[in-house]
Amino acid sequence: MNRRTLAAAVDLSGAAVRTHGGQVSVELRPGNEGLVFIRADLGTRFPATLEQVVTVPNATALGRDGRPEVLFVEHVLSALVGLGYTDAEIVVEGPEIPLLDGSAQPFVEALQRAGAAELPGEVEPLTVTRPIWYVAEGQCLAALPAAEWSVDYSFEHAHPLIAWDHAHFSSLADYATAIAPARTFITAEEVTALQAQGLLQGGSEENARVVYPDRFSAPARVAHECAAHKVLDLIGDLALLGRPLQARLVAWRTGHHDNHALARLLQAV
Repeated sequence: MNRRTLAAAVDLSGAAVRTHGGQVSVELRPGNEGLVFIRADLGTRFPATLEQVVTVPNATALGRDGRPEVLFVEHVLSALVGLGYTDAEIVVEGPEIPLLDGSAQPFVEALQRAGAAELPGEVEPLTVTRPIWYVAEGQCLAALPAAEWSVDYSFEHAHPLIAWDHAHFSSLADYATAIAPARTFITAEEVTALQAQGLLQGGSEENARVVYPDRFSAPARVAHECAAHKVLDLIGDLALLGRPLQARLVAWRTGHHDNHALARLLQAV
């Protein structure tokens, strides 16, 4: 795969949903050292790799020495990989990437405005040559040998309006229209519980599709939106491998922790 970065810098801003509720900005810049995060307010810089992952609930966070320095990296990484970027600097002024509307679409639109520039050299894909899987209680995620990338994601949910959902994508060609618009979803009960823990300081229906007992807060943007958003997250989490992945992915009820676990197994091969 040819290396590719942004042709120009572009910035976005939005609420810091988890940490303080105020505004936070992020700038996507051309780069040539892979995907790199920069905390401009702290003067720190680190690569988007599995070694930087710090476990936090309901998100992917990167940091150093076990301390999270940037939360919610999964959507911007998903957008970059989904559009074929291999190198970029992600500069954030604060402790988290703005969640914006809860999808990757704002990042995709920003990247489309920025354009792309080719870099010398190529990135060798990580080609899966034997089945590799991660199984936990009630979850399963497998990477299978395949000539091309594809994904099948299925899950069931206790909420009757979600119930069961499945999404299949045979390539990233339609990422911008079929995957990126899918918004994160959360039940009203989960919102209440997270707010009680102080974890949703700036959250609102603008940042997620809320599932109330009798309705969604907004109509679906894409088919099988709940499962499609899980695929969006999976793409962003596996971006931490630092290489394109050539495999068929099959997932059942998985989330960020499971995605990271499979990525570590893939990296160890």
